[in-house]
Amino acid sequence: YGQHLLVYEFHKNGSQHDFIHLPDEYSKPLIWNSRVKIALGTARALEYLHEVSPPSVVHKNIKSANILLDTELNPHLSDSGLASYIPNADQVILQNFGT
Repeated sequence: YGQHLLVYEFHKNGSQHDFIHLPDEYSKPLIWNSRVKIALGTARALEYLHEVSPPSVVHKNIKSANILLDTELNPHLSDSGLASYIPNADQVILQNFGT
């Protein structure tokens, strides 16, 4: 009670990091079209969080281990534990974030 949980859909391909660095006997190297698809999908997700979502959200932990890949290699952002809401999108952010 009083706890909040995030539940993510299971993605068979795991994270982008695992897909690239921990290949199994069934995996194939990512072709350039797939790499571009993952990069554009991730960029669109970030654009949504920053520009469309009310209120705006800053993820603050984008890395290959936090990008989940579904069976069609569509990216899904995960691990939003460090995310912050921006109460007023017109506000200027003066602090740098990153890892």
